[in-house]
Amino acid sequence: MTLNNGLNFYTYGSDDDGGYQNSSLVSLVILFAGGLTAEYSQGGSKNINGVGSLFASVWTKSSNLLPTIEHCGGSLDVSVSSDYLSLWISIPSHHLPAIQRDLEAFLLKPTLHPHIFDTEKTLSVLDIQGAEDSPRYRAGKLFRSFTYAGTPYSLATIGTESSVGTLTLDDIHAYYSSNIKGTGSVAVLVGSYPAEFRTFLAETLGAIPSTGSGVGDTAETLLSDAYDYLVKESYNEAADKHTQQAKLFMAWDAPAASDVKGFFATKMLDGVLSTGMSSPYFKRLRDERGYAYAVSSQYSARRNPSRFVATIGLDYSNTTQCIQDIIHINSSVSRGDAITPERLEVVYNTIASSIMATRESVAGMAFQYALFAMVGVGSHTLDTYLDELKRVTVAELMTHAESIFSSPKTVFILKPASPAS
Repeated sequence: MTLNNGLNFYTYGSDDDGGYQNSSLVSLVILFAGGLTAEYSQGGSKNINGVGSLFASVWTKSSNLLPTIEHCGGSLDVSVSSDYLSLWISIPSHHLPAIQRDLEAFLLKPTLHPHIFDTEKTLSVLDIQGAEDSPRYRAGKLFRSFTYAGTPYSLATIGTESSVGTLTLDDIHAYYSSNIKGTGSVAVLVGSYPAEFRTFLAETLGAIPSTGSGVGDTAETLLSDAYDYLVKESYNEAADKHTQQAKLFMAWDAPAASDVKGFFATKMLDGVLSTGMSSPYFKRLRDERGYAYAVSSQYSARRNPSRFVATIGLDYSNTTQCIQDIIHINSSVSRGDAITPERLEVVYNTIASSIMATRESVAGMAFQYALFAMVGVGSHTLDTYLDELKRVTVAELMTHAESIFSSPKTVFILKPASPAS
């Protein structure tokens, strides 16, 4: 149901309905709309990248809710992602009454302690410094900056050392006021819970302001208005003195999750190209060419147009040929050479096993229901996911592959730095 403040609230498995799979756990997932979009649009002249991640830590560790939940044998996690700030709670159902007062205060009247802010800011900067020591992290960060240039998706969720270093406690308070809002947000409760708790939760969630102070729907509309970001071919390289192996990324325009037909076709395309040792990417790039053991592709469910990404680690001298090999493999999918009904069945079964595993846990169910609602494909999608995959035909996949791989592409290579002469 949609509450008066615009927050969409879904429940599955109350005690009145016989509970959920005899589970003694209850999971609550809330996704507050915004994520990196908020950091991109709300900073004004100040770079606030990383404020969401820092806020999540300060909000959690300043609260009475965290020790209360841990005392009850549960868990609380808050983190920021591309499209949302997520709040996860899992707790034994018989402890639900014990967390109500602290949960209400956490959502509606949180205390954000200055000394916790100082500590978490220091730790965040150290975490960023540690991440920057990883060539894999640096490669991914640079790739995003090129392929998502000019959009929030180019940002790092943890921010940068310089951006986090300038954040103040006022920025944390402003983030709460602007982003803990009902409009565009989603909450999902899964498990065996009494009707009284559902009523309490609906009233508490409904008391959250509909929009952030002075922000309106900016965070929700910015991307869809500005996401024409692949208008030409892009090739970029960067040298790194700490890496011994080149890291190659290739990316093409891919549909937003709200494009239901395109979303499931892209999921199947991802599986066809890189799932298992029988996949075209693995057989060609690893077995025949011997470039690397690990090669993969990825497509993320996002609210706005995303990327279909192929990535591989290999010797830099092989990158030019590898790019041509990947283009050739992708073309073979468009022609139908790499797709058969048997291959689609393998991919379907692999994805189906993952989805069924998700449905075995209340936490997995709660998050997937919330995610699909947040990205615009619909909360019911978890229930129809396998049926939608099954509908993707060889002919449709050929046409879809051609549309994706004919779009302009981003190529990025992180390569070892040449020794100083």
